[in-house]
Amino acid sequence: MSRYRFVVLVLVVTCFGGVCCSGSTNLNGIAELVEQSAEMGPGISDKEDEVAEHIWSLGPDAIPFLLRLLKHDNEDVRDLASYIVRSIEGLGEEHLDALIESRLRGDGWIPPAIAGIGTPKAIRFLVDELRKEKQRSTQLTVAFENLGEKAIPYLLGLYKDTQPYDGDLFSVVDSILKDLGHKVEGAIDPLINIASDQQIDRRKRRAAVDALGSMGPLAKRSVPVLQELARTDPETFSNAVEMAIIEMRVPEAARILTRHLETHTDVFRPAVTIYWIASLKANGRSAGPTLIRYLADDDWELRVLAATALGHIGYAEASGALLRQLEGEQDWRLVYASAESLGRLHVKDAIPALERLSKSHWYPPVRTASAKAINVMNGKSAYESETRLDFYVYGNVKRFGHGLAANTDRGNTQTFVGPEAYLTASELEELAYEGPIGDGRDGRIRKQIPGVGLKVENGYLVGADRGEFMGELVFVTASGKKQTLMRENIEGIHRMPCGIVATTGLCHMGTDEGILYKIAMDKSRDWHATKWKALPGDPLSSLLLKDGSLLVLCTGGMIVVTPDGNIRMASDRRDMPSVLDWIVRRLHARREVQELILGEREHPFLLDFSADVDGNEIVIGLSCAPPPAHKAKEMLTAILYATEEAEMAIDEELGCLQSFEPKVPFPSYRYELSGPGLEVPAIKAGLEKAFGSPVTKTREQPQEPRPDPATKK
Repeated sequence: MSRYRFVVLVLVVTCFGGVCCSGSTNLNGIAELVEQSAEMGPGISDKEDEVAEHIWSLGPDAIPFLLRLLKHDNEDVRDLASYIVRSIEGLGEEHLDALIESRLRGDGWIPPAIAGIGTPKAIRFLVDELRKEKQRSTQLTVAFENLGEKAIPYLLGLYKDTQPYDGDLFSVVDSILKDLGHKVEGAIDPLINIASDQQIDRRKRRAAVDALGSMGPLAKRSVPVLQELARTDPETFSNAVEMAIIEMRVPEAARILTRHLETHTDVFRPAVTIYWIASLKANGRSAGPTLIRYLADDDWELRVLAATALGHIGYAEASGALLRQLEGEQDWRLVYASAESLGRLHVKDAIPALERLSKSHWYPPVRTASAKAINVMNGKSAYESETRLDFYVYGNVKRFGHGLAANTDRGNTQTFVGPEAYLTASELEELAYEGPIGDGRDGRIRKQIPGVGLKVENGYLVGADRGEFMGELVFVTASGKKQTLMRENIEGIHRMPCGIVATTGLCHMGTDEGILYKIAMDKSRDWHATKWKALPGDPLSSLLLKDGSLLVLCTGGMIVVTPDGNIRMASDRRDMPSVLDWIVRRLHARREVQELILGEREHPFLLDFSADVDGNEIVIGLSCAPPPAHKAKEMLTAILYATEEAEMAIDEELGCLQSFEPKVPFPSYRYELSGPGLEVPAIKAGLEKAFGSPVTKTREQPQEPRPDPATKK
C-alpha cells in the first residue's frame, strides 16, 4: 500500500483562516480551503504558504483536485493552486496535458511542475515556451535549472535547428547554462563542435562561444579551439572569443586585458578592465607591470583600482611602488588601497610604515586598514577571498555617516557665511547660462542657474550640482562670456588662504566620492581647475570658518581643511562651536521656519527673530510685538509654538549629524525675550511659566523626533 494512502487515517485537524482541513483527500475540503485562502494580487502570502504546506503533506492524492482548480474562474484561486502544484510530489506523464493547458492560459508557477515530470514531451514544451518568453530569472528558467543535465541536449538543439537566430533567446540560454554549474560539463564538447561547424549559422556559432564563456573556468579546455576560430575568422569571432577567455579566467585572459589597458581601446573601459584583471587572481600576474604604471595615471580612480588589483593578483614585485603610495597626502583612498594590498602580499617590510599610519593618518578607515594589514601578516586576520566583495574602496570602507536628513539644502550653504565675495541668489540668477545637462547626448540646451558662486578678479566663478546628471564649474567674465572649466557637481566655491577651492562630488547608486579642486589663473589669465585632495565621500555641505579653515560635511564624516591645506577630522572641542553656528545660519534660511516665526500676518506677533551661539548654548532671541486688542492669549500661543518649531528645526539639523563622526552634541537653549509685547501681563506671565527664570532650557539627552502627523510615525 502506498504511504500516501495513510493520510485518510490522520485525525489531526488544522485550521486555516476559519477553514478546517483534516487529512482526508475530500475534493470539497481542498477546493474550499484553496478558494477561501487565495488572496488578491501577485505573490504568495504567509497564510497561502501555510495552506500550500498542508496540501503538500497530503501527497499525490491531492493532485486531481488541484488540477481541477487550475481551471477555476477566479484568477487568484488559479494562482494559488498552480503554486501548490508547482512543488507537489507525485506528478507524472498522466498530468502533463493539464499542466500544459494551465501554462498556456498564463499560469506562471507551472513550469517547475512540468520540469518535475521530465519526459521528452515535457522538456520540448518548455523549450517552446523559452522561445516565446526569452526572459531571465523566471519560473521557466528555474524549470530548466531543476532539469539539470536532462535539459542540455534540448538546449543544444537550439543552436543546430533551422530556426532564425535570436540573440535574446541565446542570452537566456547562456544564463541557464551558467546557473547549472558543474551539471553543464556535458555541454562543453558539443558546444565546441557547434562553434567549429561551418554548416551552422555564424551567429549561432558565435552564440556557442558566448555559452562556453558563461561556463567560466569549467570550459577552459576550449581555449585553443576558440583562439583558432578568432585567428581564421576575426570579424565573426574575435570579440566573442576574447570575452569568453576572460570569463574563463585563464592566464590568456590577462594578456588580452593588458593589451586593452595599454592601447586604450574602446572595447573595455579601463576601470572595468582592471577589475577583471583583479578577478583573475594569480592568473592575472602578467598584468602587474602595466598596473604599476597606472599608479601614476591622471585618473585618480584608476590609481586606486590599480593599487587594489596588485594585491588581488599577488604581484609581489609591486611592493616598493605600493610602499611609496603610503606617503601620499592627496588621496586617502590610494593610501587605503595600498595598505590593503601590502597586507595581501605579506610585505613585512611595510609594517613600520603601516604602524605609523595606523596611529597618525587623519582618516580613521585608513588607520583601520593599516592595522588590519599588519594583523593579516601576523596571521591574526584575513581578507575576503571574493573580488566582488571588497574591490571598490568606497564599498569596502564603513562609512561614519549614512546620509543626511531630507531637509538639508545643498548648494547654497556658503551664502550663510556672509563674506561679500560670495554671490547672492539674485546675483547667481543674473549669471544664468545656456548649456547641456550631463553629457549633452540628447543635444538639447537648457538655461542653467548656478547654485554657488564667487566673485574673482576678472569675473565670476559659478557652479551647479545636479546629482547623477552632473553639474559644472563655469567662469563668467565681467562682460558675460562663459568658459566651462569642468563637468563635476559643485557643492561650494571658497576662497581659502591657500587658494580658491571647490568642493565637488557625487553619491548615486554604487558611487560615493568627493574631490577638492584648486582653481587658479595661469600666466595667460585663463582659469583652470586641478584635483587637489580626495574627500571622505560626497560633500553635503561646506562652510568657510573665520580662521580660514574649511569645514566640510561628507558622507564619510565631517572634516576640516586647515588654512595651509591639511585635512583632519572635525573635533568635538575645537569645531563644535562652528558647527552650531553653521546650524543656526542654516536655520535662518529654512523657509518653513521663516514662515512659522516671521510669517506675514496683518498683525505680526514677532517683530524680530535671531539665533546665535554662545559656547555650547544656542541663544534664541524673540522680540514680541504689541498684541491687538483681545489677542494676548492668541499671541502667547503663537510665540510658544514658534519657539518649539525653532528648537525642532535645530534638532533636525543636529539629529542628522548624529550618525557622523564626531557626533554633534545637542545644545542647551537660552531665550532672550524683549519687545513691547512683554508689557502685557498675561504674555509676560505665560512666558515666565513656560521658560522659567533664567529663561533657559537644558537638554541632557537627544530628543526623540516628533511623529510626522501625515504618517503617524
